[in-house]
Amino acid sequence: MIERVDVEVDGYREQIRIDGNSGPVVLLCSGLGGRALHWSDTVAHLADDHRVVRFDRPGTPVTPAPARNRRCTVRGEADRIAAVLDAVPRSEGAVLVGHSVGGFFAEAFARLYPGRTGALLLLDSSVANPRRLTLPSPVKLAAADGTATLLSKLRLDRPLAHAGLTLVQRRRPGGLDARMRSEIRNAATEPGFLLALLTEEVAYPDLAAELCGLRARHPLPPIRRMVATAHTGLRTHFWRNQQIRLAKTLEAEHVTISPAGHLVMIEHPRRTADLIRVLTQD
Repeated sequence: MIERVDVEVDGYREQIRIDGNSGPVVLLCSGLGGRALHWSDTVAHLADDHRVVRFDRPGTPVTPAPARNRRCTVRGEADRIAAVLDAVPRSEGAVLVGHSVGGFFAEAFARLYPGRTGALLLLDSSVANPRRLTLPSPVKLAAADGTATLLSKLRLDRPLAHAGLTLVQRRRPGGLDARMRSEIRNAATEPGFLLALLTEEVAYPDLAAELCGLRARHPLPPIRRMVATAHTGLRTHFWRNQQIRLAKTLEAEHVTISPAGHLVMIEHPRRTADLIRVLTQD
C-alpha cells in the first residue's frame, strides 16, 4: 500500500509517500536536491513489513518567495523531518536513514529529537569538518538564485533536471523500465528542484560547521548507530578512512559496501534494505 500525504513546511509543500502499512517506521532522507524516487527499489524490499517514509526534499515552493529567500540550515532540515513524521501515525522511534548530506540532517534530527529516534543509519554520508574560509553566504545564495533563474528563463531547468535524474537512475540494477521513466519525468517537472540543489551545494561548508556545533551541545541518544560506506577500491581509500573516523566519532558501527558508488541505495537496493532491516529488528 502506498499512501500520499501533503503537508506545508517552511513555505514548501511536501508530498510524503508512505509505503507499507505495518511494522517499524523508517524515514529516508536524501542528499543534495534529493528525490523520493532515488529510494524506490530499496523501498520495494522493505514495504512488506515496514512503513517507509520518503519525500522530495525540500519540496515544492508554495510561492516563489520561500525558495528565493531560503537559507538551508541543518536545524531547519531536522525540523522538516520532524514535521514530516508528524504526518505519519505511530511514528515514534523511527529509524532515520540519511544519504550524503542528508546524513547531516538525519544526525541532527537524532540530536535535536532524541525521544523520537529509534536508530540511525548514515549511508555514505557527508563528513562534517569545522568551517572553512568561503564567500559570504548572501553572495553564494545570490549566485545560486541567479543561475537557477537564468536556466529557467532559457527553459533549460526541466531538461537538465530530467537528464541528471536519468543519468543517476541508470545505475540501478536492470536499468530503466517504464515505471522508473515515468517517475523520472514526474520528478523533473517539480519547480524549484535545481534551485534547491544549488542552494544546498553552496551552503555545504555552513551546514558542516553547524553540525559540528550541534555535536558539541546535543549528545546523541543511546540508540544503535551505523555508518555504511560505499567503496570502489584504491580510488575511495581516503573516503573510506574518513567514514571510519566518522563512525568512531559517533561511536557507531562501520560497514563497507563494495564495490559501490556514492548512490548506493540505487546500485545496491537490497543491500541497503538489509542494513535498515538489521536496525529495525533489534
